[in-house]
Amino acid sequence: MHNLTVAELIKGLKNKDFSSLELTQHYLDRINNSDLNAFISITEDEALSQAKEADKKITKGSSSILTGIPYAHKDIFCTKGVKTSAGSKMLDSFISPYDATVTKKLNNENMVMLGKTNMDEFAMGSSNENSYFGPVQNPWNTSKVPGGSSGGSAAAVPPIGARHACWAAPALHMKIGWGVCGIRRRVHHAQHQPLSGMLSPHNGPWECTKRRPVAAPYWGPPHLLGSAGTAHENWLGCVWN
Repeated sequence: MHNLTVAELIKGLKNKDFSSLELTQHYLDRINNSDLNAFISITEDEALSQAKEADKKITKGSSSILTGIPYAHKDIFCTKGVKTSAGSKMLDSFISPYDATVTKKLNNENMVMLGKTNMDEFAMGSSNENSYFGPVQNPWNTSKVPGGSSGGSAAAVPPIGARHACWAAPALHMKIGWGVCGIRRRVHHAQHQPLSGMLSPHNGPWECTKRRPVAAPYWGPPHLLGSAGTAHENWLGCVWN
């Protein structure tokens, strides 16, 4: 199943070829058997619970197009009740009290969060060697780096099959991860978006206005951008000034 595109996963769920629970368990098994260090936190219990709820909605015919689709979330986005560390020792025990708006919007679509991906500490790096939780390995050659700062998100897509992986960084950093890990991508350019729900290296969860690109790389149709690609009070952005 991990070799299917998002469009194929959507079709498979709709046709009952497999359930979201089966799909999620398949991805979790691959994550747990991986030695790439792509994830800081694996939210297995939460993911299976979300998958069961997604299956109920699909059965009732009340699902959205993305219901039941698993995704990997960069550990810079606040997720209520789940550790959000930004790759830092300082925030190793920080449990976010609220969701970033991108997280809320993905939850509203009943997507399934597999876990929080590794990253350079506070997004300060371009190789993902600067994480408190250790470096991420390139899925194609483990002696190489996966790029950064979103190396965990980049490394999670090809071998594990997390067809949606969310990250945010300056344009150069996004292109490094895509290029080094061989990911096709679609970019949404945010212009003067309100940014909060992310962790800043200066003052923790923040809110301000910047002109920066944000992205959601994936293999499939542009449904994710339609769900997550709008600005709101706790939307995703960039930790760089």
